[in-house]
Amino acid sequence: MNDDIEIFEKIESIIVWYNRLAKGFQDIQCLIDVRRKLATYSYNVAEITGNLKIDFDNAIFTRKNEFAKAKSKLMKEGFSGTEAEAKAEIQIEEIRRIESSLSGSYSKSKLLLSQINEILSTLNQHIAYLRSEKEAVNVSQN
Repeated sequence: MNDDIEIFEKIESIIVWYNRLAKGFQDIQCLIDVRRKLATYSYNVAEITGNLKIDFDNAIFTRKNEFAKAKSKLMKEGFSGTEAEAKAEIQIEEIRRIESSLSGSYSKSKLLLSQINEILSTLNQHIAYLRSEKEAVNVSQN
């Protein structure tokens, strides 16, 4: 988990750096290096997101399974279906909280991954623009 936090901190520092670039920044190689780092971190976030999806899916399965077991047990004890459902829901409250937390973490991670990829796309466009500008200058000087 600490490694995950470190990855997100590194991503944030790259984004802050890119956002603060002075107008007219021309260092193509620097942008390429930053793009490479960010692409690698994007892979790491994709892996984190995949793991969160697995955990979230497992939490859904656990909740449904525990709910069914609790309801069945309560019905065997003589509670009606409606009563058993209400009591079973209370019994699995903590499991539902865990599921909800994992759902939020998974959604957040997906959103961050999407935004990282948008920034990568912007970096690619920026690099392409600077390259074409540089090429135009070279052509006009010849």
